[in-house]
Amino acid sequence: MSHLQLFPAEPFLENKLGKEAFEKIPRQPGIYRFYDADNTLLYVGKAKNLRKRLFSYKRASAGKTTRKEGALIRRIDRFEFDVLSSETDAFLHENRWIRKCRPEFNHQNKHIETYYYIILYLTNRGLGLEYSMTPAVPLIPVNDSVERLPIFDQIGFRVKSARLFGCFKGHRSVRIHLGHLIRLIWLTMNHTMHPYNLPSRLSRNLAPKRYFFDTEMHQQSQSEKIYSYITEWFTGRSPDLVYYLIQGLPEKKSRFQQELLCSVTDYLLSYFDRTLAAHCNLISEKEKNGNPGLIFQEELDDFYLLHKTD
Repeated sequence: MSHLQLFPAEPFLENKLGKEAFEKIPRQPGIYRFYDADNTLLYVGKAKNLRKRLFSYKRASAGKTTRKEGALIRRIDRFEFDVLSSETDAFLHENRWIRKCRPEFNHQNKHIETYYYIILYLTNRGLGLEYSMTPAVPLIPVNDSVERLPIFDQIGFRVKSARLFGCFKGHRSVRIHLGHLIRLIWLTMNHTMHPYNLPSRLSRNLAPKRYFFDTEMHQQSQSEKIYSYITEWFTGRSPDLVYYLIQGLPEKKSRFQQELLCSVTDYLLSYFDRTLAAHCNLISEKEKNGNPGLIFQEELDDFYLLHKTD
């Protein structure tokens, strides 16, 4: 299909909507929305200068647009715009509209990604880690309040302390990170470096949904220490968990074991720097304003969006 079949050579939108529809558009930052005759939202865009951006649609004619733009312009029946205080605000508002409405002609940021929360708990028999998209827990920083959750009734041990962290973005990245972390904890607790000694549930690249480190009485102090280090890790305050775990491994390692350990620790420390440490800054800002120290999905989306544009 050619552009001429999409709309005529003269400015199509100006003729269809009339010049007066464009007269009061300001030269300020904001977002604009295009609707069809059925009032269906077709497209949301942002602009540093709304007038300049919308006038580019007003003057569009066949042969001067892409196929996608031509298909969009032909269906536009009306438009709306919101003036905002800055280009950054326009960027965020555009993303929120796309995330919520998923218009047909927007392709970026439309797809809902996977977000996980991490639950950490310490009992009189060891410690456990679990990831969940929808944890059955009040979404506040948790300590003793988590003990009444059904998950802890199933464990059958007395819960001494528990924490909730998140949310964290990305199905594979979260599970690969957690898988590496759980395996390293298991190797340290069992003072071995041989990967073939790992339980079958930990032999996969991705982490199991829930893993509990059942320990003996003499290991309780180690469990408590690791619990403390994990808390610092997931809040992005300190990467010392990795260094503590490495120190607990056997000193003698084969070349294969040494290379494996380097690969795992490099991945974990990289994840800490690019994800957890960044989250720490966002959590600190929330706590300064008296808000709970958890990040919700919309906040995380906005955070990554702004971080990407820096």
